[in-house]
Amino acid sequence: MAILAHYKMSGNAADSYANNSGVAFGVEWVSSPLFGTDGEGIFKDAGARLEAGVQYSGGDSAGVSIWFRAQSGSSVLFSQHDGQRGLMLEVTPAGGLRMTVGDVVGEEVPIWRGGYHHAVLSYGDGAAVLYLDGLEVATLESPTEWPDLSAFIKGGAPAGDTDSLRVAGVAFFDQALTLNNARALNLFVDEIELEVEVSTGVPVGVYTGGSNDKVEAVLPSVTAPLTLEALFKVTGEKSYMGLSYGNGQNIYFGMGVSDKRYPILIERLGSNFDNVQGEEGSLFLNDVVRISATIDENGNTQLYCNGELVGVGSTSHDISGRNTLSMGALGEYDNQFSGADVRVWSTVRTASEIQSDMMRVADQNDPNLIANYLFDEQAGGYAANSSSSSAPRADFINSPEWIAIFEIQSGGWVSSFPYPAMHSMQALPPGNLNRYSRPNPGAIQVSGMTSVLSGAPCIAVGSFDQIDGSGGNGTPTGGVSDPARMGVIAGTVLDIQAQPVSRRVRVHERATGRIVRETWSDADGKYRFTDLDPRIAFYVMAFDHTLQQNAVVSDNVHSEVEDSR
Repeated sequence: MAILAHYKMSGNAADSYANNSGVAFGVEWVSSPLFGTDGEGIFKDAGARLEAGVQYSGGDSAGVSIWFRAQSGSSVLFSQHDGQRGLMLEVTPAGGLRMTVGDVVGEEVPIWRGGYHHAVLSYGDGAAVLYLDGLEVATLESPTEWPDLSAFIKGGAPAGDTDSLRVAGVAFFDQALTLNNARALNLFVDEIELEVEVSTGVPVGVYTGGSNDKVEAVLPSVTAPLTLEALFKVTGEKSYMGLSYGNGQNIYFGMGVSDKRYPILIERLGSNFDNVQGEEGSLFLNDVVRISATIDENGNTQLYCNGELVGVGSTSHDISGRNTLSMGALGEYDNQFSGADVRVWSTVRTASEIQSDMMRVADQNDPNLIANYLFDEQAGGYAANSSSSSAPRADFINSPEWIAIFEIQSGGWVSSFPYPAMHSMQALPPGNLNRYSRPNPGAIQVSGMTSVLSGAPCIAVGSFDQIDGSGGNGTPTGGVSDPARMGVIAGTVLDIQAQPVSRRVRVHERATGRIVRETWSDADGKYRFTDLDPRIAFYVMAFDHTLQQNAVVSDNVHSEVEDSR
């Protein structure tokens, strides 16, 4: 078993997975503004503590996943440490995360105090690794033994009237966790897939280099409705797959990634094209992306990238009988294909359906799954159909090559395929990987940082601080760059009966429409946004997720700097 305990922090320290419940002292249980969680625990000061029902021993490997907000002061996110042995992750008074392994103390990793973070602490093979918001941020090599103590979480000394620590969810594992495990866990707060084992990855992928290299299977039958899906590695070359009659005619329904780095759906009948494509340059080199193309009975087509709708189109062409599936070819034209996990469905899949299993192996017993070629064999001259359908294997024609573009964990995680795809500049602040707990993937992330693309195409050369909405450089820790710009926008959301309600609230920069803050008002309807430049005009929008009331807008709003006296 990989998971030892999972505390949802929903009014208690109960273990929702096994029987390793903890005991809380001085913890206040409240609702959480994080989307996708029932509650959280407030560790207001050093007297607040959660003794976990988990205890590592000997030289055990370990993994801890925790959602937290460290508003001020110091606190302990995880400790099974006696001063000489064990492991500890703490929030320092200066506002950083710091690991201690045995008697070796690591360097601080700065965090933004204003929002929630997801930290994963991993220990195995004599080394501890810290992942923060989907990126590896620190490593500390120091073999240690575990002391005879239970693990715990503890508050500290807060500053002023604020809380020391808020915890929205924590899970304990009996194995070291990888970067890709951390990214997968970053997708959820409460509803993580607890049955999934974290285990050694299985490499997956194939490359066809053109010149009649391809991988091909003749499927039992093909007609609309239909969905094609596959993972593609963005190489700067054309990478396509499609369904055709198999006779070399230019009649096919296909998709892929163009050499100009955009996703594309191609429906062709002779000289007639009905295509849907994304924006040129919208994909980063070396990314792995999931492309999905659908067509319904009426010829309506949709193109998705990573579960996000790219565009829609239509065709009058009947695709019935185009049952030759080719990876690396469209009709008579040979193309490259760098990809894996090719799926053919007998339905039009929705965005939510695509997103639901894009991080894991599809349900192989789904009756709508016509064929699924994972390319996990990594040897031999064919790829097996892993679904329970009658579709045959896909044979290698000429000399396709096995490659490893990502890994599938044996328990089901597609571990090297983060959501959405992360480009290879790992040193930059993370993108918003958490679709479920931060509802707007395009909003400024909790790090307050935005990557900047400059110079040659897709060369990431820096980042800048947008925490105060200024776009100017901030402090080295990513904090607010100027106290005079530490403005606050606060208010109360009321329903049509003038009663306070909890609703999603966003702050937009008025000049550009850019979303700079997002939260949910609490049960009393109150919301509060900090570190916004008073010189900049914003508008604030509150949304009713029950669809009983239109959005409410407050326009031309300026933040106010509060009196610190």
